[in-house]
Amino acid sequence: MKVIIVGAGIGGLSAGIGLRRAGHDVLILERSSLAHEIGAAIHVPPNASRVLLQWGFNPERAMLDRTRVAGNFDAKTLEAGSFRMEMGFVPAKYGYPWFLSHRVDLHNELKLLATSKDGLGTPVEIRTSSNVTTVDPENGIVTLQDSTTLSAHLIIAADGVHSASVAVVIGQPNPATPTGHSAFRFLIPTDAILEDPETRDFIKEEGSMKIFIGEGKRIVWYPCRRKAKDIKLWPLLTRNPLPTWHRSRLVLIGDAAHPMLPHQGQGGAQAIEDGAALGHIFASNSLPVNPSAATIIQRLALFETVRKDRASIMQIFSSVAQDEAHLMHDKAKAYIKEGQEVPRTQQDFFNFNFGYDVFGHCDEVMAKAGARVGEGENGVADEISATNDEVPHPHAEENTTEANQDGNYNLTAALGSDASRTEEEALALAAAAAGDAADDKDEDYDGFVAVAREKVTGWAYLVRHWWESVYVFL
Repeated sequence: MKVIIVGAGIGGLSAGIGLRRAGHDVLILERSSLAHEIGAAIHVPPNASRVLLQWGFNPERAMLDRTRVAGNFDAKTLEAGSFRMEMGFVPAKYGYPWFLSHRVDLHNELKLLATSKDGLGTPVEIRTSSNVTTVDPENGIVTLQDSTTLSAHLIIAADGVHSASVAVVIGQPNPATPTGHSAFRFLIPTDAILEDPETRDFIKEEGSMKIFIGEGKRIVWYPCRRKAKDIKLWPLLTRNPLPTWHRSRLVLIGDAAHPMLPHQGQGGAQAIEDGAALGHIFASNSLPVNPSAATIIQRLALFETVRKDRASIMQIFSSVAQDEAHLMHDKAKAYIKEGQEVPRTQQDFFNFNFGYDVFGHCDEVMAKAGARVGEGENGVADEISATNDEVPHPHAEENTTEANQDGNYNLTAALGSDASRTEEEALALAAAAAGDAADDKDEDYDGFVAVAREKVTGWAYLVRHWWESVYVFL
């Protein structure tokens, strides 16, 4: 499958790595030259390091620090506050470390993973100074500023909060809006802190994250490797969760889909989760060589099932500090799945944020849909059987999808025995499965879809109505 990714930031590179490892040919179009990479420090929490380490990310080569202790302080007196926690428990409890990095170091290692000849799959191609001006989601075509057109089976918009693809997906402009707050982002050399007797004690502990709180403002301070003294003003923008992330062959990820304020430290992590989910759900061993639009739509529907609610909750809670999370409880409830509790305490947020396994979630959703998944923990293609052993797997060799002698379509595999889907989801699954059959048999897709829809309508009774740097926030 050919994939075009618009944007070579954290999200775009993560998607490139995931889809490369899944067996696809990936082209990333980046409007900048990537010659002057900028940024400040960034968290790589356990929910993201879980993905990166499984991909072969080298934290030593990337010069990442580990979070070893976190605590808050009074911004006026500089005295320790009520919260302090040793973080030695994090790898044991959540399976993976909590890293601290400079964004450039993280980006460079992701770029190496994407483009290196080592590793699974074909290396990703990155074309710089390639400004995409329009996207045609139905035909899978992007047009560049020089009028060049390129096509792919799947187009991924990972070009940030100002992505023009948002309007393409949802049918109208939906720009991120200013919050009225800004963050000053800057780095202070460790030597300068050590030379000042008033500040040297603040870095006596390695891997220490400090939060200074006062009068509605806060300073967040933690170590990273890069040295720079420039102060960057970062206007904080917000946008409510989108109703959908995809349209035909086009999907939004990262800040294009879910821009976040920095209060949860999850923006980069959520983009990494997006890339991991795409690679897992679009495993090449479960797709036709030339997947139809309906097949892409079906997989993107599964991707959105995995990612949209999770990232939307992060968007909502990222709009306030964790000690103000109670202000967002009601809004977050709409995205909490049945049986889950809305996070309230610091430990709740650790569990909710850090304990998430995107690969496992993909497996659950795809097994429920009776689909095949890709990489497991060991980078091996795994196959998940249908939810009910008696239900034929839509891609199993012994149950090849095809029209029978009467011209009827076997939709048992598409629907499965699980009645927890909306009728719309069931129709999408059935139509996509019909598209696979048409792909495999080189037959008329529309005819299969018509039969698929007729059969699903007749089976309506089965369907139930279904992420040292200093941030100063002003």
